[in-house]
Amino acid sequence: MNIDRLNQNLASSAYGLRGKRAGEAGAAGDAPAADGTPSAGAAPVDGVEVSAEGRLLQRANAAVRAAPDVRADLVQKLHDQVQSGAYLPNDEAVAQALTDGDGQ
Repeated sequence: MNIDRLNQNLASSAYGLRGKRAGEAGAAGDAPAADGTPSAGAAPVDGVEVSAEGRLLQRANAAVRAAPDVRADLVQKLHDQVQSGAYLPNDEAVAQALTDGDGQ
């Protein structure tokens, strides 16, 4: 068997061209269907299917990324209260929140 014939056979089997010489077009039945599923005689098509939980996580991740890092409206409201002297924190509630923490 000469080397050209060997290379041709290797290329044919590597690219799923069984029974055809490399470079020849395959029969219409060898192409995948419009929905991506292989038809009779064709090699299977690779693909990925994302689960419902995966799609939910993708949507949640997108929502988190779209949310602003700072609530500008709340910051502005508190800033205005501090500047006007109207901000009066509840010292007991602050102390309670500090002591109810996880020790940090």
